[in-house]
Amino acid sequence: MGIGRAKKNDLNVLGQSPVFDEVLRGHSPQVTYQINNTVYSGAYYLADGIYPRWTTFVKTIPNPQSEKERSFASFQEGYRKDMEMCFGILQARWAIIRGAARMLDEEVMRSIMMTCIILHNMIVEDEYDYDAPDMFEPDPMNTALTRIYETPIGPNGLPLEPEPLLQDGRFNNPMIDRYQEMQSSYVHERRQVDLIEHLWQMKGNHNG
Repeated sequence: MGIGRAKKNDLNVLGQSPVFDEVLRGHSPQVTYQINNTVYSGAYYLADGIYPRWTTFVKTIPNPQSEKERSFASFQEGYRKDMEMCFGILQARWAIIRGAARMLDEEVMRSIMMTCIILHNMIVEDEYDYDAPDMFEPDPMNTALTRIYETPIGPNGLPLEPEPLLQDGRFNNPMIDRYQEMQSSYVHERRQVDLIEHLWQMKGNHNG
C-alpha cells in the first residue's frame, strides 16, 4: 500500500517555517502602533481564514454581519490580494524566484530576493511616464515606493546576531513568554475589533 503525500497547505508550511524564530528570540523589529486609542506592539501578517487566531495574524471575517464588518473584510481581503499580486508580479518577471529554491543558505536566498525587488523597482522607475499629467493619487502599492527592511539594529548600531538556543535552559522562560504572547487569541480578537472601528471611522471621515 502506498502512502499519500501530505499536501503542503498554509498550515503545513507554518508549522515548519522559521518565520517567527526571530520573534521568539526577541530579535524581531520593535513595532508600536495605536488603533482606536489602544496601543499594540509587534508586527502582524494579513492572513486568510485557515490560519490560527494568533497575535501575529490579522484575518478576514468569513461571514460579516454588519456594515462595519463588511467594510473591514473588504479592506483586509483587498490588501492581502494586492500583496499576493505583487509577489506574483515578481515571480512572473524573475524565473529564479518562480521555482523551488535551489540555495540552502538563508543569506544567499535573501540577497536574491532583495536583488529582484531592487531591479524591479528600477525598471518601474525607468518606465515611469514623467510627461504624464500631474493628476496623481497616492498609491500604497506603487513598487517604486517599496521600503526595504534590513536586519534589526541593536542599541550599539550594529546588526543583531541570531541568539543561539543553548541547552542550559537560560532562555527558556523568556521564549515561553514570547511564544504565549505570539499565540494570544485575546489580543487577536481585541485588535480585530479595534481595526474594525478604526477603519469605519476613517471611512466616515473620508465620506464626510
